[in-house]
Formats: sequence, structure tokens, C-alpha cells
Amino acid sequence: MKENPKTIINGYTQIKDRKLFYSGHIPKVVFRKDGRLLYQSRAPIPTTKEKKFVKSWRQVCIYSLPYKSLIVFKSVNKKTPLENLEDCELLRFLELGHDVKMIKMSDKSISVDTKKNLVEVIKKINNS
Repeated sequence: MKENPKTIINGYTQIKDRKLFYSGHIPKVVFRKDGRLLYQSRAPIPTTKEKKFVKSWRQVCIYSLPYKSLIVFKSVNKKTPLENLEDCELLRFLELGHDVKMIKMSDKSISVDTKKNLVEVIKKINNS
């Protein structure tokens, strides 16, 4: 954030587990060579015609949002069409014409989207 104070930034990591790739709870991301987000989906992306898992990345939900970007986000009083369909708030920024810079992060994080995920995290905390 200090290096890019006017940039919307989000994290990603590679998906190594087929279950995560096919999970509707996990937002998958695709991005340009320069790291700008192209699209985010709960569907398995990118994929082959045969819908095979080859290589994919998932969102790590750590955001850096400049104040002006938050104002723009809030100024839209309801979810944008793709944001509503996918239930991914970063899509609102893309639909409004903003770039989102994606930065590589550790793959050690655990998404907490279900009660099962919460139980897993509690076990890990208690075992450390």
C-alpha cells in the first residue's frame, strides 16, 4: 500500500488442490501478465473445454483500498450485475472501470467460508 497508495490491491495464491478449484466457496482469479485482475469467479476458471483442472489461482482476501476507491464503491447503492451474480465485491471495481492489482501471497491461509472451514482453523490454532 505504501508503494502504491492510489491502487486497489488484493492477494492471490496458486490453487494446488482440485477440491478448491471446483469449490463454489472459493473465488478464483485470472489476471494479466502485469498483475491486473481480468476476472474473478466462484466457477472453476481458467479451465479447458473438458473442464479439467490444470492451473488456477484463488483470491486471498486481504485488501488495500484507497479512500477514494471506497467512496466510489459506496456511491453505487446496490451490487453491480456481475458482482451480484458471482457474489464477489472486487467485480464492482472492475465493472466501474477500475484496475485491481493482484499480488502473490502465501498459500498457507485457510479460507473461512463454511462451518467446516472454521472448525479446521480452530483446530490449527489450538495445535500451535
